[in-house]
Amino acid sequence: MAGNRNGDWVMLLKVNGKTVKTATVDGKRWYVYTIPVRNNRRYTTVDLFAKANGWFFEYAFIDEIKPVFRSSIKLDRRPVAYYSFDTCTAKDYSGHGQDGEIKGNVACVNGAKGKALYFSGNGYVKLPPFGAIWSKGMSVCAWARFEEPRNFERIVDFGNGPGDSNGMNVWFGRVGTTNNIAVESWINSDGNINRSVGRLTYPGGIENGKAKFYCFTINNSNREMAIYINGRKVAQKFGNSVANVERFQNFIGHSNWSFFDPDFKGMIDEVKIFNYALSPEQVAALYRSSSVIKKPQTTFNQKPAGIVRFGRCAVMNELSVAAFERAGTQPAFPVNTRSVYAVCEISSSAKANIDTVWYYFRPSGEKEYIIRKSITLSRPVTKNYLKFYLEMPPNRNWPQGKYEVDILVNGNVRKVLYFNMR
Repeated sequence: MAGNRNGDWVMLLKVNGKTVKTATVDGKRWYVYTIPVRNNRRYTTVDLFAKANGWFFEYAFIDEIKPVFRSSIKLDRRPVAYYSFDTCTAKDYSGHGQDGEIKGNVACVNGAKGKALYFSGNGYVKLPPFGAIWSKGMSVCAWARFEEPRNFERIVDFGNGPGDSNGMNVWFGRVGTTNNIAVESWINSDGNINRSVGRLTYPGGIENGKAKFYCFTINNSNREMAIYINGRKVAQKFGNSVANVERFQNFIGHSNWSFFDPDFKGMIDEVKIFNYALSPEQVAALYRSSSVIKKPQTTFNQKPAGIVRFGRCAVMNELSVAAFERAGTQPAFPVNTRSVYAVCEISSSAKANIDTVWYYFRPSGEKEYIIRKSITLSRPVTKNYLKFYLEMPPNRNWPQGKYEVDILVNGNVRKVLYFNMR
């Protein structure tokens, strides 16, 4: 209170424009207010006002505001949350209203069943908080297609920050940059115990570029941890249970150790979260019911990437037939070039979604995401040309070095082009 701990001010809290709380607040202690909110799955607006309280001149410093939303989910046999991604959003279809939020560069592509999300490596889904509903354990199932070794990339991560900081994490994903998949459950902040006793690993469970149905189950009654791939149990042990605590930092495709671990790169679909351990029969049934990829598809949204045929592709710094014909496999351009074009000759027997993802290789060799651009072919084409371009703003030059352009058809990488700036 303007540096005076004996001062006070009047707080007004409004929800959807209606005052729900008025209180006199001083600087002598922390104040915690609990406000019941029933939003019926609509957006809720919360406004906090600070008003003077009889002093000639005063103002308030607000150090921290932390809304904490406590879930009303109860133990039952339904999923705690179900993200099908069929509407290209992170809407929860379990009936519990646990909608997520897409962050960063994430695209909508065809998946194992209907639509899925494609994670560029620089984006994820932020899930809402989950309460202390894990007394019986936890299970998570999802279709995932890993694309490249990325250090400890996650399918899911539930926690309150890093486990070493008492985050009580449960995560499921890649071990280091290996092709081993693991589930890890933290019951305290001891990294040695939780990374050994609390981790179950299945070597070679990841095949980069291939979609698989991954599940883990943890049974709190006997501490049994299990990993399933395509409906079959491939690993199990008696390790850690799931700490029955609230978790506020929950993600699909992102790590609670985000400073060290990159985001997931690839496709994720049909994510289901349960607050108990599924049986082997239940996992097998989920696998059979969660995919339609085994049969040839005839509708546009489910056609395989092979419907698009590529001719010659090239990267150019001018858009002309002559430049396309003389372009090399890895051309070099001056750093003051304004626009760079990626052009491909294509034929398509049906509609298709075409994306380009642009990267820059830092001097350290690290590949940095730049941007993603998309075009939808609305009808079949025969020997046409597809053009994408990236333009440098005025008065700016391209950083020197190597660049990569990935061309995807319906979420699958079909062409990789390179160019250099010197």
